[in-house]
Amino acid sequence: MAENVQPMLLTSLNSSHSTFGTFRSPELLPAEWGEYTEVTHIADGGMGIVYRARHKRLNRLEALKVVRNGQFANEWEAYRFRFEAEAAAALSHPNIVSVYGSGDVNGIPYYAMQWIEGGDLVGRLNALRTDPRATAVLIAKVARAVHHAHQQGILHRDLKPANVLIDAEGEPQVTDFGLAKRTDGDMSMTATGAAVGTPQFMAPEQARGEKGLTTAVDVYGLGGILYEILAGRPPFLGRNVAEMMKRVTTEPPATPRSLNADADRDLEAICLKCLEKNPRDRYATAEALAEELERMVRGEPVSVRPPGLREWAMRELAKTPQPFAGYVWQVKVWFALIIVASQVAVYFCAKAEAPAWTVWASFLAGWSLAAAALWKTMAAKFTRLPTTEQHSVMIALGHIVCQMAIAITLLPWHGSAANSLAIYPAMFAIGGLAYFVVGTTHWGLFYLFGLIVTCCIPLAAAFPFAAPLLYGGTMAACMLYWAYAVKVKFSGEPVDESTEGPMVTQQFPMSR
Repeated sequence: MAENVQPMLLTSLNSSHSTFGTFRSPELLPAEWGEYTEVTHIADGGMGIVYRARHKRLNRLEALKVVRNGQFANEWEAYRFRFEAEAAAALSHPNIVSVYGSGDVNGIPYYAMQWIEGGDLVGRLNALRTDPRATAVLIAKVARAVHHAHQQGILHRDLKPANVLIDAEGEPQVTDFGLAKRTDGDMSMTATGAAVGTPQFMAPEQARGEKGLTTAVDVYGLGGILYEILAGRPPFLGRNVAEMMKRVTTEPPATPRSLNADADRDLEAICLKCLEKNPRDRYATAEALAEELERMVRGEPVSVRPPGLREWAMRELAKTPQPFAGYVWQVKVWFALIIVASQVAVYFCAKAEAPAWTVWASFLAGWSLAAAALWKTMAAKFTRLPTTEQHSVMIALGHIVCQMAIAITLLPWHGSAANSLAIYPAMFAIGGLAYFVVGTTHWGLFYLFGLIVTCCIPLAAAFPFAAPLLYGGTMAACMLYWAYAVKVKFSGEPVDESTEGPMVTQQFPMSR
């Protein structure tokens, strides 16, 4: 059908382009419009507005799409609308919404599509989550539809649950080619360096606005759909587009089983392969993904194995902190310097067999300076900090309080400073625990920090005179690396906390 429709579609849309600046807003479409009756507004897409209408002569429900901004549409929007219509008309596949034709009513161009009564995939996510086989069957069909589009030289670039409709027979239907692009390298429809798509489901190279996108971006989008089915949410979330895009390009997604313990292991492995940061590490084609899913349906082994302990560890260690304002990394540097100075003082006091009160003086000075650093750099800005850094402040305060309690219990008030070294195994224990706790709110490397610090407990017991230097060096090194990661490796503008929820723009249409 598409082969017959396309020439007529091209002619009508091209002829209407000359009057694009004169037609009225599509929001004003009346209930009776041209050959259509019962015209009802249904949804706003990224590039157009969709209506449900009944064709008078054929007595058939159809979906009508008109350009989004009506008389205010610019040249780029007009070109993009024509391209979407052409791309959709060029595709003839049982799992892609069919295009019936196109036309022009009072200067307003439109194209008509198959009306799908069953709604989109969003409404089926919960049911699919408990049925791995049905999930594999459905995503395999979507993948084959996407592969058909690729064979016709079309990238979808906006695959997400809302763009997969479910018909009355339960069959998936891919729709909304509003952000489609040719695979022949045509860059005329996208501004150089611009990222278009839905951030939650956008491939890293797409988020960076790279040129020369390949079919790998749609393989990633298919993985994003599968991820939301398995995990109950998209691969990445954020309070605004900037934060979300940062995560898309730098962080691995949490494993679906970490969010849903009942997620199928094979589907999880397939999903995570689709979501690899490097396009070369994903499935080579959407067809290869479909074949993998079909092997699973047949009960055959899949080519990728479920993530084990090593994959979990590597994924956790690859997680990175979010960029925060300068005062956050500065307080970490101050903490490192305070820890080193305090513990060097304890070491020399113990070696010189100075009175026990000198150790108390070293600890009290360290606690006071740390509290002052927290107050000076954090207190006035606490409510403006990201939640993770608010947790850091509270963990730091809790750590100081625990150290004070241990000191009151174990540090002698009289005698030699050397007798104070028995405190260090307990100091390492609470220090390691603090880093493990920070790991739950920041990024995976803190788990390794916590393990290193905890492993120093027997060393502190076996070599008590070295314990202050070992403690100061270990804790300070971890803190300095943290400061380095925030300031240098992952520097950027502070998170804009005035924006609640994902930011919606024309360049970044959201899925909900």
